[in-house]
Amino acid sequence: MSDNVTRLPEPGVILDLDALERPTEEVKAPFVVKVADRKITFEDPANIDWQDLADIQVPNDLFSVAMSREDRTFFRQHRLPGWKFNKLMEAYYVHYDFEEKIRAARRQAQFGG
Repeated sequence: MSDNVTRLPEPGVILDLDALERPTEEVKAPFVVKVADRKITFEDPANIDWQDLADIQVPNDLFSVAMSREDRTFFRQHRLPGWKFNKLMEAYYVHYDFEEKIRAARRQAQFGG
């Protein structure tokens, strides 16, 4: 008994993520702030694992995954007025061009590419 199904060939590699490099013009200098005389570095969101980004529920959760464990522990031990935290978020977003990236994503979604 033969089936009348034609088997398609296995597809080749469309995108080799192992060989993909980030263009140097997209790499930004680290975002570093000083809190209680300690320098804290916030990671570029483009370098954060996508699974950690997917778990973010509210915008300030981004900071939880953007800092090292040691910096996060230190940062949480120090009180920070809301207005300073807002300035921190604003500066971080500006540094990594969040607003432009959001506008570009909206344009792409609106026009389908």
